[in-house]
Amino acid sequence: MTVKHRNRNMLVVGLVLCLFSTMDACALPSWRANPEWTTRAKDLRAILVVPAQVRIYQVSSEAMIQLDRDWSETGRRNLASAILQGFRHRHYHVKLLNAEGDIQREMMPILALFGAVNKSIQLHTYGPQIFPDRITDFDYSLGSLKGILEKFHCDAMVFARGFDQVSDGPRKTYMSLAIADSSGSVLWYCVKGSRGDHDLRDPTSAVNLVDTLLSDFPEAGR
Repeated sequence: MTVKHRNRNMLVVGLVLCLFSTMDACALPSWRANPEWTTRAKDLRAILVVPAQVRIYQVSSEAMIQLDRDWSETGRRNLASAILQGFRHRHYHVKLLNAEGDIQREMMPILALFGAVNKSIQLHTYGPQIFPDRITDFDYSLGSLKGILEKFHCDAMVFARGFDQVSDGPRKTYMSLAIADSSGSVLWYCVKGSRGDHDLRDPTSAVNLVDTLLSDFPEAGR
């Protein structure tokens, strides 16, 4: 592994560990919501799930951090399946986005923007640089999603990120999930993390983590 890749891996792990520490110190709920969430949630029936981005790292006894692509792909599949199951249990119609051809090209700038928005939400509403007004006036947007959602006959799109650190010591697992409607407004967002309780490589463990994250998410029509 090159120095560049090793430094990037260490940066990702460091950012996640920072998020863990701020979550531990934060008394606020683990979810954030747009001021109009309660009203707009009632119109959500069909959900389009974007395949999650998952990174699973192996930490050696020499503290070497390396991204494991096979584990990451397993975690991606497990997390996607768990998210689909989680929304089905809440009586939503769900579809998994198969981004190919024109859809893939349409999704590329959306996913890039979500990456930036995701970092901003975590930094400014979870910490360490918390802006209280960003929590009370939770107003983030990904730009219009209307075209893609209409193609799949869905009302909202779900984006997720997952992280897992596998080592001889305590493991650290974390995921974030955002739901945005056709306007692109991020209506609801949640982060959950654990130390040693979950493993994204295990389907049952991934389901348990998603169930915990969605525990406060309303059923369809509520």
